[in-house]
Amino acid sequence: MKLTDKFKQHEIEWRIMTGGFKNNDESQPWAIILPYLTSRAIMNRLDDAIGVENWQDHYRQLEHGITCSLSLRIKNEWITKEDGASETEIDSFKGGLSDAFKRAAVKWGMGRYLYELKGPYFAQFKKQNENFHYKTKITKNSKYFRWSPPEIPDLYD
Repeated sequence: MKLTDKFKQHEIEWRIMTGGFKNNDESQPWAIILPYLTSRAIMNRLDDAIGVENWQDHYRQLEHGITCSLSLRIKNEWITKEDGASETEIDSFKGGLSDAFKRAAVKWGMGRYLYELKGPYFAQFKKQNENFHYKTKITKNSKYFRWSPPEIPDLYD
């Protein structure tokens, strides 16, 4: 396995970028969604591709964000790539750590192909009794909706 291999379907998560209702009718939700990798998926990839002893991460808190230095040992030499992220609205410090780590991983090529996907991608909304992957609100005052990501050829391994 290489660092830059595509990830498996269960390793990719989706989040709503924007959404609303067709003709302001809450029975007709729509949402544009984006794929992303979890920090755990990246850690697992690092462990599997180069070994647990051959990578390390360090963080530095800035006034309004966090940087992550992701170092890999290649031919017995540590090489570091760094990126940063703002603190997030929800769980700001932990979210900033996670986002900075994921951004640093992209510099090593992990999940970079997700940025090249031809979108936009729309959530597939489900009826109340159907199987679903996610449950979320479209707007702050709306009820919860159940949805799944679309089928996208060549997205996964």
